[in-house]
Amino acid sequence: DAVLDNPLSANVVDICPVGALTDRDFRFKLRVWYLGAADSVCPGCSRGCNIQIHFNNDKRPHHAEGARVMRLKPRENMDVNKWWICDAGRYGYPFIDEHRIKEAQKNEDNATVAVGRDEALAAVTQALADRKAHPESIAVIGSAQLTNEDAFALRRLFVDTLKVKTGDWTGPARLGDQDDFLLRADKNPNTAGVEAIFKDIPKTPSAEIFKAVDQGKIKTLFVFGQDLAAQFGEPRVQELRKKLELFVYQGTNENKTIPYAHWVVPSSVYAEKDGTFTNFQGRVQRIFQAVPPLGASLGDWEIF
Repeated sequence: DAVLDNPLSANVVDICPVGALTDRDFRFKLRVWYLGAADSVCPGCSRGCNIQIHFNNDKRPHHAEGARVMRLKPRENMDVNKWWICDAGRYGYPFIDEHRIKEAQKNEDNATVAVGRDEALAAVTQALADRKAHPESIAVIGSAQLTNEDAFALRRLFVDTLKVKTGDWTGPARLGDQDDFLLRADKNPNTAGVEAIFKDIPKTPSAEIFKAVDQGKIKTLFVFGQDLAAQFGEPRVQELRKKLELFVYQGTNENKTIPYAHWVVPSSVYAEKDGTFTNFQGRVQRIFQAVPPLGASLGDWEIF
């Protein structure tokens, strides 16, 4: 009765004639014995709920219209989420397969052209080599969606090797609803991890980086997974593009910032790689690859 009285249940469950409650999101997608499973951590907030990713193991590729991930299920961890997972985490997986950046892109003369991954990486590598003598003109807007391994490699490349000192290493805050049970306001899974890796490096907020671009101090901007157009407005990103000599976007899903980048490099989502996240408690937790990288995407650390 409690389930039936919950207005949310109408969107989530159906009652079969036998009295079973079935999840409408998963029902008839795929037989459970064709599912593969991989242990992981929910990337929806800094709680880091332990989950299993259930995916199509390719024995029935015609099912679910080509989608690979079928559902997320909670995994017991008494120190983090006990047996629970919130609805936002349970049903927040479609981005793994939908609206992905599958190819590297080159944007010039108001036209977007798909290019080979090797061509894009070679061009970006050469551009960085040309600018290595002027690290003060390079800025990075990172992301707390990166794993610890990705963030470590980012630091090795940009800070330790190129001597870049201007960076919003975790990226702009992504805040939302919070409760006293599971949900955290911080909607990134690895804010604590990225902050720990860059703890001795000053952070420059994105808004300050934009001002430096306006003033001509920053000529090269690398953005990792941040939709700046959604956060700061498309006209602002358009202004930045006009003043930058090199604008590189590295990320997983399509958004309104991508058309303004000179080069776009596709990277893998969390379900496509091994690594670790550090939750708000400081607990380091493993994620395991469930499905292979889509298209030309690679793990961020591999790209670095």
